[in-house]
Amino acid sequence: MILEQIQPFIKETKENGFILDIWQTMLKQWRVSKNIPIKDQADLEQFISKMMEIERACVEEGDGRPIVFMKKDLQECHVIIEKNNGEKRRYVLHPYGYNMQWEIFKVEKEL
Repeated sequence: MILEQIQPFIKETKENGFILDIWQTMLKQWRVSKNIPIKDQADLEQFISKMMEIERACVEEGDGRPIVFMKKDLQECHVIIEKNNGEKRRYVLHPYGYNMQWEIFKVEKEL
């Protein structure tokens, strides 16, 4: 995955990364760029698939919409979810394995 691909999803830029607006952007545009290598396209599709899986789980559980924060190196993503009981949790994801699937490595309670 490369920065050019996630540019349309960037809602806000922070000092060490970006807050992404995955879902609204997905509804507005989904395009494959001919200038981006096929491996990077596949990486983006895997990332989007994981984010959609998390979104679906939030809807099923009655939780708030996830806030997605991608680090500038594009190798770590934080998803913050307000659970239906008011508790906030931060899920830390990294691309992992041969196919670089995005996986949850850590879950933290937000204070």
